[in-house]
Amino acid sequence: MIPTIVREGSQTGTLWFESRSPVLAGRGQKTSSMSRFSFADIPVLADIDDADSVYRTIVELVNAAENEPR
Repeated sequence: MIPTIVREGSQTGTLWFESRSPVLAGRGQKTSSMSRFSFADIPVLADIDDADSVYRTIVELVNAAENEPR
């Protein structure tokens, strides 16, 4: 199951498969690096062509999988 897909860009873009933490946060809260090349433990598809199309395809496949009888 893919809980969240965050899209950056539309033609050439990046898809994050989890919400990213903010760069700045209060003490004890999770933060992200300022570098767009630091992915930590978040699955990501970076610098993909036609990010909108890939995003739509993933959403359609996830919806189809969720609606399949078990």
